[in-house]
Amino acid sequence: MVNRLKSRFASFQIDKIPRADNHRADELSKLASSQNINPRRSTIIEVLDAPSYTDFTVDCQLLSTDPSTPSWTTPLINYLQSGELPEDLSAAKSIKRRAAHFTLLDNHLYKRATSMPLLRCLTPYEAEYAVREVHEGVCGTHIGGRTLARKLLRHGYYWPTMVEDAQNYVKKCPTCQFNADDIHMPGEMLSSLTSPWPFAQWGVDLLGPFIKGKGGCTFLVVAMDYFTKWIEAKPLSTTTERKIEEFLFNSILCRYSLVTKFRAAALRSFCNDYGIELALTSVYTPQSNGQAESANKIVLRGLKARVLATHSNWVDELNKVLWSCRTTPSSATGETPFSLAYGAEAVIPVEVGLPSDRSDRHDNQTHQEALKKEIERLTQLMHHQQKLRKMNGAATDNHAPPQQPPSTADPVACTDKDQVFN
Repeated sequence: MVNRLKSRFASFQIDKIPRADNHRADELSKLASSQNINPRRSTIIEVLDAPSYTDFTVDCQLLSTDPSTPSWTTPLINYLQSGELPEDLSAAKSIKRRAAHFTLLDNHLYKRATSMPLLRCLTPYEAEYAVREVHEGVCGTHIGGRTLARKLLRHGYYWPTMVEDAQNYVKKCPTCQFNADDIHMPGEMLSSLTSPWPFAQWGVDLLGPFIKGKGGCTFLVVAMDYFTKWIEAKPLSTTTERKIEEFLFNSILCRYSLVTKFRAAALRSFCNDYGIELALTSVYTPQSNGQAESANKIVLRGLKARVLATHSNWVDELNKVLWSCRTTPSSATGETPFSLAYGAEAVIPVEVGLPSDRSDRHDNQTHQEALKKEIERLTQLMHHQQKLRKMNGAATDNHAPPQQPPSTADPVACTDKDQVFN
């Protein structure tokens, strides 16, 4: 270490300090790692019985709170509406070049995206609301900064500094800092686990015991689909085999489909009845159970953040945490579990207070008319299928072989019981 660092200095000098002259620094180093504190009389120690900082109402308003303040959208809107440009030639040239990527619809500025529909451009006041709602709102689980910005982008919002603003907001959030991950294990290579189609292979695991919640629930069974990263969970009061079977049957088999493989605890009889392959794993084999452990970490971190922020019961917050997990892009797939399962993004709560392009242009009357046309089309298709069935039935009757007259030797054809022979 010293040989590698000394090449970066023009000159340096190393002085050796005797132990008798270095006793204060030596005592300070021991105080941080020893349980029994026996300092010298000359060392003054102050023991704090409570944190020195108790005001946790940190101001997380990283953006402007005045909606009338001019923002980055103002010159673009002025140019697109009336052709107004600033007097500075370089600024005017920049606005002309940037305006080609924007458009005005219903007095709202939208950015033309490359791989998705129009993105609504937010002012600092609107962006502050969007970040706060997605991060810690109705269904917010205090996700990270980059994930927060990516989620806002996928749901149709844009402003130039959204990644930086989202990361700064997370850094100033007390709940995020209090529940930050404290990683002690070294990194490992990822193991590839393939799944043929959605909801075909699930990883199942248990969490708990927790503080007793509603209904005496102290445990949580968690299942994650390997294809879509969809998470299902249910609180349990006891971890019996019957309870786990009820969860798997009601929440997975009846809701999605018969699966081909489970990575879970021993449920041999249940899996044999439905033809499911059971793969047993342990906590010491991350190559096989890493997906289930990842689901545990996501749900547990979301519950801790929600309970700490709202001071509510963890059972009441479970569905909100699951909704956030299903509508947040996964780093493994780049898509949300909801979009992989249903083919479209879900409408999240922020789109109610700040409508995006798709929610703002939704017309209920047009939607009802489209549904009526679809019903009429299905009715016509049903009549057409009935005609095809009648035609196929008539063709089958015409090509049927002629029936032979009943034989007198046939017991069924005889009317006189005395003529019935064996």
